[in-house]
Amino acid sequence: MITLTEDEKRMIFQLEGCRRYDAIQEIAVFCQYIRDQDKRNIAENLLKKLRELSESDCRELICDIQKNYHLPQKARTVGEMIAVARQESGARKLEGHDIMALERFDPEVKHMIIFDVLSSESPIGD
Repeated sequence: MITLTEDEKRMIFQLEGCRRYDAIQEIAVFCQYIRDQDKRNIAENLLKKLRELSESDCRELICDIQKNYHLPQKARTVGEMIAVARQESGARKLEGHDIMALERFDPEVKHMIIFDVLSSESPIGD
């Protein structure tokens, strides 16, 4: 198994999903937008480590951190607060599309349909 720094564990703790592909895509998107070079370096190092793992080893690592990791101090970011709440609630991770729909970046995905809910009113014809 790989050895992770505290900052890498903290980053994994905040990930939406447990699957290797989802984690790599989520961190890669983060790398594109983060301006803090230290955080970018942490993310890039973590990407290298996760890419070396098999799907099952990566999933096991991520799920273990998300279930058992404890922040060294109080949650400071929205992502950390959401991760703590999810961990404390014991809620099972949802499979499938999360808010980022990272599946759209999968080379195997050829078509994707996106539905936008425009209002909560009853459908036409009722």
